[in-house]
Amino acid sequence: MSQITTRRLTTADVNKLQQISIETFKDTFGVQNTSENMAAYLQDAYNLPKLTHELAESESQFYFVERAGESLGYLKLNTGAAQSEAMVQTL
Repeated sequence: MSQITTRRLTTADVNKLQQISIETFKDTFGVQNTSENMAAYLQDAYNLPKLTHELAESESQFYFVERAGESLGYLKLNTGAAQSEAMVQTL
């Protein structure tokens, strides 16, 4: 079996990131939404200009999880101002 690796994304990976993002979201939430709501959300959340901007954000990091050259999924890490959810400050 091939080893699983991670690879940091660049803006050159935006099309593949869009494809995996849409597939993953549809698989996870598709049955809970109307096709109209799903289409609207996917267009807003995963359009190429938005993803390109997020990839260029210095406080965001995206990684593909890969095996034998195939992208299996992705990981997004946000820090600082890129953090989109309220976080509790810790010491």
